[in-house]
Amino acid sequence: MLDPQSRFYESHGLRLHYADWGNAGAPPLILVHGGRDHCRSWDAIARSLHPHFHVIAPDLRGHGDSDWTRGGSYALTEYVYDLVQLARSIAAPRVTLIGHSMGGMVSLIFSGSFPELVDKLVVLGGVTMLPDSPKAPTHERIGKWVSQLDRLHDRTPRRYATLEDAAAQMVLHNKRLSRDLALHLATHARDRTRTAPIAGNSIPISGPAHRTGSGRTITSRYGRASPVRRCC
Repeated sequence: MLDPQSRFYESHGLRLHYADWGNAGAPPLILVHGGRDHCRSWDAIARSLHPHFHVIAPDLRGHGDSDWTRGGSYALTEYVYDLVQLARSIAAPRVTLIGHSMGGMVSLIFSGSFPELVDKLVVLGGVTMLPDSPKAPTHERIGKWVSQLDRLHDRTPRRYATLEDAAAQMVLHNKRLSRDLALHLATHARDRTRTAPIAGNSIPISGPAHRTGSGRTITSRYGRASPVRRCC
């Protein structure tokens, strides 16, 4: 069975990871995952598209094997910046983008800002704020954001004895997720860089860090988007 190569590039001083599925002579295709996810959730789609594209699946900052930001805020514009750096690092003059959920929002902003870099765009469930959507006053949004970050900072990590327990928690939050797929996601969601002797990626469930009893850490690294740093 085809498996990707792990590769890294730098953006804003962060070491960011992507899965490279090969086929370098084919048109480049970038798969952009959602907010509570990581790049290996694309595996089945990546394998099916591999004969036609050079498939690249990045771990967005704060997800998978990519570095966390310094602090706790992740703005859509920062993800867009990382996507620009990824396109530069693979020397792709133009790319096809497929984005899911938050990744769809990032892909939409990227494509609207840099249309000359995009051949085709596919968005799966990507949503964003409409220009005329009502907003609370800025001081209220900042106050709410500070409170959210305080709660994340004080949250106690959840603990799982096994990867099977972590996969079961994922199924609990998504009834349509099969056990095999949940275990696949959990296996590729252990933190490889922050624990010993066993390591892995980050699991796509809520909470700042989830530690298992056998040296594994299962993490969800995203913070909160800034209430005022919006691109549109």
